Amino acid sequence: MNALRLLRRHVSNSWATLSLFQFLVLIRSLLGGTGFMLVVPALQTMHLPMDTRDPELQFLLSLLPVSTISGILVLFLGLLISMNAISYYNSILEEQIEQDLIASVRKEIFRLTLGAEWQHVSGIHRADYTRIQTEEVDAVSGLLRYSMEITTVLATLLVYTLLCLYLSTSVTLLAIGFAAFLLLVTYPLHQKIIESGTKHLAASEELYRRTSEQLHGIRVIKSNQSEEQQNDVFVSTVDNLGREEKRYTQLSALTRLLNGTIAAMFFCLLAWVSINVLQTDAATLVVIAIIFSRTLPLVANLQTLSQRFAFMIPSLEEVTNYIWSLETHQEAEQSIDQRIELNRPITFDEVSYRYPGSDERVLKDLSLTLDPKSLILVSGPSGIGKTTLADMIAGLILPQEGKILSGEETLNPSNQRAWRGNITYVPQVPFLIDASVRENLCLLLDYPVSDEKLETALKSASASFVFHLTGGLDTRIGEDGSRLSAGERQRLLLARALLQDRPVLILDESLSNLDPETEQAFMQTLAALKTSRTIILISHKTYLAETADQVIVID
Repeated sequence: MNALRLLRRHVSNSWATLSLFQFLVLIRSLLGGTGFMLVVPALQTMHLPMDTRDPELQFLLSLLPVSTISGILVLFLGLLISMNAISYYNSILEEQIEQDLIASVRKEIFRLTLGAEWQHVSGIHRADYTRIQTEEVDAVSGLLRYSMEITTVLATLLVYTLLCLYLSTSVTLLAIGFAAFLLLVTYPLHQKIIESGTKHLAASEELYRRTSEQLHGIRVIKSNQSEEQQNDVFVSTVDNLGREEKRYTQLSALTRLLNGTIAAMFFCLLAWVSINVLQTDAATLVVIAIIFSRTLPLVANLQTLSQRFAFMIPSLEEVTNYIWSLETHQEAEQSIDQRIELNRPITFDEVSYRYPGSDERVLKDLSLTLDPKSLILVSGPSGIGKTTLADMIAGLILPQEGKILSGEETLNPSNQRAWRGNITYVPQVPFLIDASVRENLCLLLDYPVSDEKLETALKSASASFVFHLTGGLDTRIGEDGSRLSAGERQRLLLARALLQDRPVLILDESLSNLDPETEQAFMQTLAALKTSRTIILISHKTYLAETADQVIVID
C-alpha cells in the first residue's frame, strides 16, 4: 500500500496527461476494432463468397459508410494513419509522464536526505544512496511505463472482447476461459519472477558497494598486494548478478513457450468447435479468427509486461522503504526566519549520549563551559567522544540526557537549524567535489565571492600552493580532492571555513596532516581570528595547549 501511495503521490501532477493518455488508448483500440469490420465487405467486393446471415454482423456492417473497394481502402488507410498518429502522440505523453515521475522521486529523496537527522543519514552507505537515486528510481519509472503499456493492452483486449461477445457469445466465453486457464498455469512462474527480482536487487546492491569500496580503498589494496583476492570477490559478485539476470530470462522464455504452445492448441480447438459444433457462419468466423489472431499476441505481451512489472516490484519496495525511513527521521519543522546568536558561553549541563545499538554511553554526565571569542583545545584518547562532542556543539545531534545552552537559548529540535547557522564545522572526513578549487571554496556559500577574498582566505589557511597549480583557482581537484595531498586538502578546507565567517569554528583533527611550519603559521592565523569568533580545535597534539586560551581534556 505504501508503494502504491508513493506512485500516486508522484504521478498526481501528471493526472491530466495520464488521463489524456488513457483516453487516446481507448480511442486507438476502438479504431482497431473498426478496422476488423472492414474485412468482410472488402472480401465481398472481391466477389469472394461471404455468408453474412448473422444479424449482429449484418448490423455492424450496415454502420459502415462505404461499400466499394476504393471507399473501404480509403477508410482503412484513414484508420491506420489515425492509429499511428495516436501511437506517436502517446509515446511522447508516456515519456513525459515517466520523466516527471523520475524527477519528482529523485527530488524528494534528495530533499528528504538533506532534512533527515544526521545520525540516520550517517548510517546510509554512499553506494546504496547512488544506486537508489539512479538504478532503482529508473526501475520505478519502468514500473509506471509497464503499467501504462498494460493499460494499453487491456483496453485493446476489452474492445476486441466486447466485439467478439457481440458476434458470438459462446466462442468468446471459450476464449475467456482459455485466458483464465493460461493465467492459472503461468502463475507459479510469476511468483518465481518476483523472487528473482528480490535476489537481483540484493546482487545489484552488492555490486554497487563493491565497486564503490574498490575505488575508495585502491591504495590499501595495491599496497597490501590484495588485488587477486579482491578481484575474486568482485568476480563472484558479478557472476551472482549475471545468474539472476539469466534466471529471469529463462523464466520469461519458459512463459512465452507455454503461452505459444497452449495458444496454438487452443486456436485450432476453437476453430474446430466453431465450425463443427457451433455452426458459425463464414463471415463471422473470419472476423473472429482475425480478431483472435491479433488477440493472442496481445495476451502473450500482457504476460511479458506483467512479468517485467513483477520483476521490478522489489525495486519499488526498496525506494518506498528508503523514503519512508527518511520521512520518519526528519528533523523538526523550523522557521526559516528563526535566528540565534551564539555570542555567549556554550554550556554542557550533565550531558549524556549513547549511539543507537550501543549499551555504553559515549558521553556521560558531561558538564563544561566553552568561553566565547577564545581558542579552545579539546583533547583526549581516541574513541573517548571528542567527535561526538563536536557534533553536539555543531547541532547535528542532540543530548539524550542533560542540555546544551548558550545564554538563554537551549539547543532543541525546534532551533537546531538556527543553531547550526552560527557554526562552521570542518570534520575529519573531507567534503570536496570533483570540481575546481574556486567551486569547492564557494560550495557552501549562497552569495558570490571575489577572487581577492578567495586569495585572502587561501593565504590565511597557508594554502598558497593553489597559486602554483596549472589552472590556479580553476584547477580541478578530483573526487574528494584526490589530486591533492592530504595536507593540501586540509588547508583547502580550512580556507573554505574561513570564508563562512560565523561566530563558532570547529576544527576536528584539521591539523593532523600539516607539517610543523604550516601548522605554526595556521595557529597564528587562528590566534588572530579568536578576537571575532569562538574557535574549537579538536586534536591529539597536546603541545597546542600552549597557544590555547582554554583546554578541555575528555577522559
